[in-house]
Amino acid sequence: MMLKAATSDMIYKGMKKSDRNIMYTMQQIGDILQSLVIDKEVEEIKSTGKGDFANVPAGKVCYRTVQSSSRTQVGALASIPCGVCSRLRDCTPDGEISPRNCEYYKQWLGAEYF
Repeated sequence: MMLKAATSDMIYKGMKKSDRNIMYTMQQIGDILQSLVIDKEVEEIKSTGKGDFANVPAGKVCYRTVQSSSRTQVGALASIPCGVCSRLRDCTPDGEISPRNCEYYKQWLGAEYF
């Protein structure tokens, strides 16, 4: 069954269940979700406990995908992942976090140039 909405904890548990080797922390999942909210790919809302939110207790913060018709289209430069990255301060050209190994950057470019 496909969930219509989920909490960050539900997302984390679902990822761990599908692949026990996943190394993300709850903090990282939260950071990723916040980036997706900023990008308007998902919306952060409080559950009503009914309808699409029946699987989430009423009042709990949860996330659901944004319907494609309500997504705002932006220019390529406005969508650069660095602008909303929660790890930007840690990013250096040759560091552990860098444009060379950034998955978001690779996806944004749409190719494996690195």
